[in-house]
Amino acid sequence: MKSKIIILVAGFLAAVGFTAPKQAVAQDELTKELATIETALWKAWKEGDAAPFQEHLAATTMQIGEWGMSDDRAMIIANASAGVCDVGEYEFEDWKVHRVNEGVAILTYEAEQDASCDGEPLPKEILVSSTYVREGGAWKVASYQETAAGSDD
Repeated sequence: MKSKIIILVAGFLAAVGFTAPKQAVAQDELTKELATIETALWKAWKEGDAAPFQEHLAATTMQIGEWGMSDDRAMIIANASAGVCDVGEYEFEDWKVHRVNEGVAILTYEAEQDASCDGEPLPKEILVSSTYVREGGAWKVASYQETAAGSDD
């Protein structure tokens, strides 16, 4: 009897085209979209390329990290592309999007980096949050913050 019920339920789900809820699919798509932007910005930082920062930073943006805090968009772009940082390899994991509303989303992730700025090594493992806003029909970074990850010891 159980096997007939399982077969009936499986057949019904196949017949109605069962898929993940729309919201979950949309969330996955948004995570991919924002992670793609974030990865492009890391690559631009490594290569000293200002163009992706020009494209993806919101008109009003800020950054907080080992270097301090800045809300000067032009300075953030200039510093990211100035070549004062030596960026080696980096990896990301645990991407998550926290949707505030239709126009605001917070992307969080963990990063491992091999980088130094002005000869000073940056923390190897960091926790990152980037707040994205819809601006001009596209997602833009309004705030970026990174914090050294605590040790597992």
